[in-house]
Amino acid sequence: MLIDQVCGALMRAGCLLCCTALLLAVKSAPAAAPPAAAPHAAVSSTAGAVDETRLEAADSEPQNWFTAGRDKDGTYYSPLTSINAGNVGTLGFAWAYDLGDPQRGQEATPIVVDGVMYTSGTWGYVYAVDAATGELLFFNYGTNAPYLHYGVVDAGNRLVHYVPIDLPGPRLPHDMAYTEHYAILNDMPLFWEPELLARGRYASRFHPDLPSRLGVIPRRGASADIRWFEFDPTYVLHWTNAYESGEEIIVEGFFQGCPEPASAGPNGPKDKMFRFLAQDTMQTRLHRWRMNLVTGQTREEDLSEACTEFGTINSGFGGRPYRYTYAATNEPGWFLFNGLVKHDSQTGREERYQFEPGVFCSEVGVAPRPGGTAEDDAYLVTLTVDMNRDLSECVVFRAHDVGSGPVARARLPERIASGTHSCWAPGDSVRGW
Repeated sequence: MLIDQVCGALMRAGCLLCCTALLLAVKSAPAAAPPAAAPHAAVSSTAGAVDETRLEAADSEPQNWFTAGRDKDGTYYSPLTSINAGNVGTLGFAWAYDLGDPQRGQEATPIVVDGVMYTSGTWGYVYAVDAATGELLFFNYGTNAPYLHYGVVDAGNRLVHYVPIDLPGPRLPHDMAYTEHYAILNDMPLFWEPELLARGRYASRFHPDLPSRLGVIPRRGASADIRWFEFDPTYVLHWTNAYESGEEIIVEGFFQGCPEPASAGPNGPKDKMFRFLAQDTMQTRLHRWRMNLVTGQTREEDLSEACTEFGTINSGFGGRPYRYTYAATNEPGWFLFNGLVKHDSQTGREERYQFEPGVFCSEVGVAPRPGGTAEDDAYLVTLTVDMNRDLSECVVFRAHDVGSGPVARARLPERIASGTHSCWAPGDSVRGW
């Protein structure tokens, strides 16, 4: 297939977003909830509601800062006139709010709507968007009790739900899952060592004597509504999907057989920090957890013997029964993706594509084909780093035939850094596209 037929059609339909998790969190900041320690009032059905009409008339409400750039055009300009060149020198200190000890630089543009200021923090903000409803489900966590909060932002960008979740102590959740009616949080036995944390040192340790716990809470449930289910000890960096099947909640993700490896292995870098990034040394395998909401019974099983991670799915099947996960294989001992695997969770079949030595890809974005109805009637889009030819490409696969290799390539103007996370955004969801 010609490059302009595939890449051109894809670029007209949407865009591939690849970035590190930190950048993704920063870009998502306008939808973030208030800091965990902040007091929370009941959510109003009108206060804080921002729609196209209010954005168009932003200058008529100069006291509000609706978006990161204030208005729909992102001008970053305030029409307020009470502060000017003549009196700016007389400004004094009014108030401050302590965001805690983030252990990283704090950078965000607060949103001010109807007298409430919203801002994002470092580390503990994670978001999940339901493509079927437009709801954004998120959690944040910290080192102070209750250690975890769960919230919902609706399709109109209104914070409509935010509740504390009690945990035994500070934890390190990295991801969450959801179904049509529930959100699934987690309490994994790899977390900051309490004795070191008390001295201001952040060092993660795996505690194999503790179980892994999955918490199931109705999407608008209260703190007391969460139910915890225990499983074999592990750590899960990424979940792929979850769905409801009769009385059961089924969750799938990557079980780590060795959450705290001694090193990155003989072929990996000498820096010990990389031991937490090489999926072959962590022995990450696609796994299924089952929770029966009536009997309380739990079951779990591996779905593959292959060490893969950073799995993506067709987002139209998020929170609902699905079949395919598209995951990455890694260069032994390194945080570099050297190939793709299409997992069929119904049959166990795996379809692979291996890049040539010295070529590494990003997590794939799954772009449904316009008019397609089948789950794998889609394109997989990834960005590659070719160290042999000193270049990068946008590479496209057919999701239903990954093993046959790319159907299109587009060379990028410059070689880019090896990427991690990505998502596919439909063009009509990107302002100005």
